[in-house]
Amino acid sequence: MRRLDAELTAAGRDRDFDRAMACYAPDVEVFHPVSGLEQAGVEALRKAEELWFSTLSGPVHREVSDFRVRVDESVAFSHALVRIRATLATGEPLDTTARVTTGYRAAGDRWQIVHQHTSIPFDTGVTEGLS
Repeated sequence: MRRLDAELTAAGRDRDFDRAMACYAPDVEVFHPVSGLEQAGVEALRKAEELWFSTLSGPVHREVSDFRVRVDESVAFSHALVRIRATLATGEPLDTTARVTTGYRAAGDRWQIVHQHTSIPFDTGVTEGLS
């Protein structure tokens, strides 16, 4: 799973959508806050990713931390914090951290992403008592 995540990071940095989409199962379900909330299938995901990347200029830096994985024989799940730094096409900087939960399925001799949920934390104003 770490190798697959590293491949996604490199593909995003290089804007190589073919390489990125190869990490996903054809029937992947993705929930992402900046590209229409839900994409069903790898073609819908590719379209959403290409659209999102078109709003950015220059390189996209993706830093993964707190990456934790649970693996069974044919299914695995991971969750991590992902910091994204880039420059918007408008010239404004983008620097945000998202929470990403990913589901994987063994496909022959490799793993594929079959489910991914990304959320961006925001302050609801209700933080008293939380720790």
